[in-house]
Amino acid sequence: MYKPIPNGTTEDVYGYKVHIPPVGFGINRITGKLEPTDILKRSDVKEEQYWEATFYPPKYKQRLAKEEELQKTDKDYFDPELEDFREQEWGRRLRGVWFWNKGKLVYITGLHYLFLNWWGIDVGLPEFFDYQRKIFYLVDLSIEDEKAYGLLLVMLRRGGKTYIIGVFVYEFISRVKKARGGLVSKTDKDAKNEVFKKAIVSPYKTLPHFFKPTMDTGKGSNPESELRFGMPSKRGAGADKVYDDEEMQELDSFIDFAASGEHGYDGPKLRRYGCDEPGKPGNRFDPYRRWQVAKKCLWDNRKGIIGKALLATTVDEINDKDKKFQQLFKDSDPTKRLSNGQTTSGLLAVFVPATEARCLDKYGYADTEKAYQEIMAEREAYKNDPEKLAEAIRKDPITIEEAFRSTTRDCLFDMTKIHEQLDFLAWNENITERGNFVWENGVKDSKVVWEKNSNGRWLIPKGFILKPEETNMIEKRSNLFFPLNNWRFGSACDPYRANRTEDHRRSMGTSIVKQKNNLTNHEDFFIEAYVSQYYARPNTAEMMYEDMLLQSVYFGCSILIENNVGNGPFDYFRRRGYGPFLMHLPGYKEPGVPSSVPNKQTAFYFME
Repeated sequence: MYKPIPNGTTEDVYGYKVHIPPVGFGINRITGKLEPTDILKRSDVKEEQYWEATFYPPKYKQRLAKEEELQKTDKDYFDPELEDFREQEWGRRLRGVWFWNKGKLVYITGLHYLFLNWWGIDVGLPEFFDYQRKIFYLVDLSIEDEKAYGLLLVMLRRGGKTYIIGVFVYEFISRVKKARGGLVSKTDKDAKNEVFKKAIVSPYKTLPHFFKPTMDTGKGSNPESELRFGMPSKRGAGADKVYDDEEMQELDSFIDFAASGEHGYDGPKLRRYGCDEPGKPGNRFDPYRRWQVAKKCLWDNRKGIIGKALLATTVDEINDKDKKFQQLFKDSDPTKRLSNGQTTSGLLAVFVPATEARCLDKYGYADTEKAYQEIMAEREAYKNDPEKLAEAIRKDPITIEEAFRSTTRDCLFDMTKIHEQLDFLAWNENITERGNFVWENGVKDSKVVWEKNSNGRWLIPKGFILKPEETNMIEKRSNLFFPLNNWRFGSACDPYRANRTEDHRRSMGTSIVKQKNNLTNHEDFFIEAYVSQYYARPNTAEMMYEDMLLQSVYFGCSILIENNVGNGPFDYFRRRGYGPFLMHLPGYKEPGVPSSVPNKQTAFYFME
């Protein structure tokens, strides 16, 4: 599905160009060749055409038992109809099938067929959903792409991703000799119970015998740590007996799970790697680092990429570790490949909008417009509760930006507006410029200018340029300097007191400047926007105070400083003759404001 197919068609699937075989044909998973395959049709009536699983032939169990009994005396005997059925199902597993769905022929891959027709999940056999058809297309595309290590999938909850991981790992490992499949999740317990046991072992037990290679039952018939395919380990009197027939069927392949940390799989060769919920690391592991370690298990120094991965997840509350996953997703952008043909991460990123997986009809298609209206109505119900609104958006994301939204508690401001800005910043590059405010020619109390510097302490938005006459709007009266631009700009600062903390932690100094208005240009894009951000910790506190003075002079505005650090910044401004730049709030004799939630709200009101 990665390369063009003779007489085939193409479909845009979540941003990828997928090549689909011509009707009546499929791609053999083993040989990669185009081969004839079945076309299924449950009814000639268009409205009654939808996916329906293929069932066993009549009296299958009884006939199978009779076949096995006769094979005890005639090893070459087989029931012709049962053998035809087995060959039919193996062909469909390898090549996929076409089926009529509401008057339209639809192709599903062999992996998807195994999933739909035989992979028993918690509610029985899966239903056909069109969004899952697209996911299985992209799984095969990533397998066929020789430069890709696999697929990184972000989607809504309850979308079947864990079971898809299970069948992805099992299908290959259960038919290839000396192959290992590995599973990880957000916790060790989840890797065992939610992925290995629920999405591998349980479905395995429901498979027909011809899709179940001989299982090593040496550790019992209910695997707890690995599902191993090979000659059964016998115990007791027959332990030393050689079972030639079983040995001929031996694969010596297995599926296991590893610890959820960054080094769960570190060294062993893996042919398939399934990672459930990498977007929910909490504070337990760095998901990017874990992938970098596991990636090496899919590589051979002589052969190159020997294994494929499927990482599938929803996204939880964003913290520093979750941001690492967000970076992993960004580094898996298929449109940004390196000179070696790979993305930075080696993965191919995919996002499935929530509108694709809701309001599904019996044909598996989503009414995306109705789904959108439902989602918007749910969000409208939380419009006065920013925390619940952000959580609802993240659980049913329509865009990838929404999938990575955080639920910021105890925030003083409009979280919807903040998230809109965070989304823009997170997914757009080169939108800020770093530099420093400095005295022109190094002469203090002269003129402050902006200098670009890749290691600078300030960030300003690109495109925000003040004309020389718009800067340094201050006035000197006697020995004091006064700001003249408070109508346009306001600033606030959270400084630090000590030059060095006792436990060597670095409390950073922060400051922001907001442009409130621009009477000379009402079309200014940056009206009501923050136009400067300071986040640094110079070697001494007084160096930071000088930075704040420089910033205040450049913008010509007062500065509101939190006074929880003592009088240091206030004394410094007064000593330099810039005391009039210190903002006073009503009800306080001294400039500045104590650090508290009500005061922060008041502070921002007066700053704006």
